[in-house]
Amino acid sequence: MTGTALDSRVNGFAPPPEPPPLPSWAPPQDAPLPVPVMPAAGYVLTMPRREVEVSIGPEYPGFSARLWVNYPRRLQEDMRSGDNDRMSAALARIIVSHNGWPDDDGNVLPQPGATVLDEDGRTVYPFWRAVPDELAASLITLLDEESRRLPNSIRARGLR
Repeated sequence: MTGTALDSRVNGFAPPPEPPPLPSWAPPQDAPLPVPVMPAAGYVLTMPRREVEVSIGPEYPGFSARLWVNYPRRLQEDMRSGDNDRMSAALARIIVSHNGWPDDDGNVLPQPGATVLDEDGRTVYPFWRAVPDELAASLITLLDEESRRLPNSIRARGLR
C-alpha cells in the first residue's frame, strides 16, 4: 500500500451508514428536548379566570352578559346531569352577570348567581326561573361558542 491510497478498513475515513428512518410519531432529530419550567421558589401557579362579555344578538338589542369561559370540567358535568338543581347551580356560577335585563313586567331580573331559599329550605336561583327559555338557551349557546374560541384559535394557528 502506498502513502497516497487510503484504506477505509484501517483508518476509518468512510462515513457511517445512514440510520434507519424514524417512525412517523417520533419528534424531529433536531428538536430540543422539552425542559420542564418550574416556578420560582415560593411562587404558586394559579389558574387564570377568563371571562368574556357577549352581546345576546339583534333579537335582544342592548342585552349583554358576562360569561366565565374556562370553568372547571365538573361544572360542565353538572350542566349535563339532567338534575335541575345541579344545572342551575352550575349555570349560576358560569353565567356571571347580565347588564340589567328586565322581566316581562319591566322589573330588573336578579343576577344569575343570586339565591333564595324556597319554602322547603332548598336553594333556588330566581334568575333561572324568571328568564325566558329562548334567552336562557341563547346564553348556553353563546357560552359553548366562547368556551371553544381559544382551543379553536390554537388549532387554526397550527400550534397543536
